[in-house]
Amino acid sequence: MATQANYHFDHWAEYLAVTLAANITDCDLAHQPIEKLRLNIHPQTYWPLNYKVMLKNHLVASNHNINHQNGSSPVLFPYKNPSFIPADPKTRDPVALGFLKSVNKWQTDFYDTAWNLNQHDSIPGLVRQMALRSLSKVVTAQLKHQGFELDAHFEVQFFDGQNYKTFYYDHLVNELERCIALYLTHEKSRQLAANVCFKHKKNRDWFLSL
Repeated sequence: MATQANYHFDHWAEYLAVTLAANITDCDLAHQPIEKLRLNIHPQTYWPLNYKVMLKNHLVASNHNINHQNGSSPVLFPYKNPSFIPADPKTRDPVALGFLKSVNKWQTDFYDTAWNLNQHDSIPGLVRQMALRSLSKVVTAQLKHQGFELDAHFEVQFFDGQNYKTFYYDHLVNELERCIALYLTHEKSRQLAANVCFKHKKNRDWFLSL
């Protein structure tokens, strides 16, 4: 049986946390606590492409793959990807294709732009931002679990090449509530959206409660 294509952003955040911890294992931390983990998220890609580990002594942790010009390292993915989130807007998106095909049976006037991952204010675009916000917490817990020493002021930063991004929970929830009320007017559409976006039941229930 073929695997159903889903985004499962909550599982994606967990996968990224474990992946990033594996990458940091290969860094020379020089017996210093980690002060910051900076993830570079380019506007035209959906996945973090590179990272930078800042140490308490204000130096950048090095590894064999580091770019010595900017101190960043490519994110290597040693584990199987559990998500069907495409690499970028140019890559075929089987999740969106399947979702739109189903939802159009129930809502003939459904706006395709409401389910375009490349739109930051679309439903999957907003949930992806929520997942990145969650990632900052999950990766902190993962690093502690694996025995990494973190500075008391440790933080995860998201940098898009020009600006640092902050994902505010209340704003994202308000936008999701607005989009769900406007676009997911059929009960089956809302349930399908929850199933596509989230692997864990508690997160699907949270989405359906909005």
